[in-house]
Amino acid sequence: MVVDNITVGLVCAAVGTVTGLGGYFRSNKKDIQKDTTQSIRMESKIDNVALGVDAIRLDIKDHGRKIDTLNERLIRCEESTRSGHKRLDEHLQLTEERSV
Repeated sequence: MVVDNITVGLVCAAVGTVTGLGGYFRSNKKDIQKDTTQSIRMESKIDNVALGVDAIRLDIKDHGRKIDTLNERLIRCEESTRSGHKRLDEHLQLTEERSV
């Protein structure tokens, strides 16, 4: 009878151990799958952010080129205005000399 109680106890302990280890490994596997899924999502989001940053960089370069173009046009307009003022001044001088 004592042997039977010890045997039953050992069998129960063994079954409990096997069940516990099985649950541990199953839980561990699910955790690994969950972590992997989260890592993939994070990498996907990071890739999307990187694409957005690249698009912003291209937009900034394009705006820089537009500003350079506008700057060149402004310089040409200023030079043209300066030249026009010189011609007007010359015309006014000729008009004043003829009047005298």
